[in-house]
Amino acid sequence: MVPALGEEPRHILKPHRINRTWHLDLAVVTRLGRRFHIAALLDGYSRKILALKSYARTPTFIMMLALVRRAIGKFGKPRFLVCDPRP
Repeated sequence: MVPALGEEPRHILKPHRINRTWHLDLAVVTRLGRRFHIAALLDGYSRKILALKSYARTPTFIMMLALVRRAIGKFGKPRFLVCDPRP
């Protein structure tokens, strides 16, 4: 869809309202010799943390799916889910 004259084009990474685009990110943190895998799910517009979970090992697809489903149950379904590709 082409934006109207004078209107900013909309982009998946610049959502124009809450619950349109979610971002799922993973990080590995080492503390006291132990590794923790942290998953964070954020709303792209408000930057609100929708879900945050720590795992003792690398989370599987099923674990990530459960995290996203819990957030959908609480906040509704987003139009887009953005995540990094697996290395």
